[in-house]
Amino acid sequence: MDKRESELQRLLRAARGESGAPDMPYGFDTRVVALARSTQRDGRRDVPAVARLFTRIAAAAVIVAVFASAATYWQLEENDELAEPLSNAYAMVDTAINSELTE
Repeated sequence: MDKRESELQRLLRAARGESGAPDMPYGFDTRVVALARSTQRDGRRDVPAVARLFTRIAAAAVIVAVFASAATYWQLEENDELAEPLSNAYAMVDTAINSELTE
């Protein structure tokens, strides 16, 4: 029974196409070591490109937010000069409507 079992296992492996562990491509280990050495500088790792890109996008977003806030503040300050006459106009209309409704 042991012989049959071993033959069966051998046939099943052959049917699956198992040839053992796959080999690494030629020069793979050399490329990995070279890449690891190229990313190290003075004993510390460089910042990845994605992190640098994210930092630049964040800085641009902060600059846009500052300019938008300044523009909004400037617009509100400019409209404060107009707010008083407009509020007086609304008060006059409101008084006129109230006086007509009470008569």
